[in-house]
Amino acid sequence: MLMCEWKDCAEKGDHLAECADPECKGCRPRPVDMGRLCAVHLSWLNRDLADAAEVAMQARDSMVRGRSGEDQPTRSRRLEPPAPLVASAVDAADDVIALLVSVAERVAPEFRVSPPRVRVWRRGPYVKGFPAGTSPDQVGAQVRRVVEWFRLHRQDLLYLPDVLDLGEDLHTMLGRMRTRWPVAERARHLPGTPCGTCDLMDMWFTPPNGEGWPITVECHSCGYVAPEQDLVRFARAIEMMNAGSRVG
Repeated sequence: MLMCEWKDCAEKGDHLAECADPECKGCRPRPVDMGRLCAVHLSWLNRDLADAAEVAMQARDSMVRGRSGEDQPTRSRRLEPPAPLVASAVDAADDVIALLVSVAERVAPEFRVSPPRVRVWRRGPYVKGFPAGTSPDQVGAQVRRVVEWFRLHRQDLLYLPDVLDLGEDLHTMLGRMRTRWPVAERARHLPGTPCGTCDLMDMWFTPPNGEGWPITVECHSCGYVAPEQDLVRFARAIEMMNAGSRVG
């Protein structure tokens, strides 16, 4: 049986045969759902790719509106954020596009296709970020273009080692950016739905952020992500909730 290759992937309470650590809470990776990833980390990859444009745009938009990462107002009459914030917002968005484009250009020959065409700033052969003067809307548009390219080649990507570099690095980047520059909350609580791992009633439904991407259902207490085969059941629950709200 193939096991997930995502770093630190492990099923709680499940151990490798050679594990002798009495304090280990689980070290055996989950079984592969598709390619090199289990259902949990495949869901993470799908969600992060679908959210990348919105999160990058939010970081760059914070510069225009003069907001700090901690939501502290600036004192400038021109609503200009302090220099450290400008640098961190620029760097964060640059890191996202640099990662996406670099991986796309690396794997494109494997797919026998051309990489996505986007306007980026390079230093020699290396992608460094967006050109100077790129607006928040342009940031979002450029990231969406690369994400759409990955969506078209998603099935092939899942079988390459590069999916691990992309998935793990993007998840770390976006996790930090969501904390500092939060986007509007789109998730909805699923009342009366216990988590499949911790049994707490803290399951949340997040709609797809873009055509072609799946929904995500996860527990905000323990991080459990519902596998793809359970999503139909959760989607029906959402439909019933929506129908009830319309009747009321």
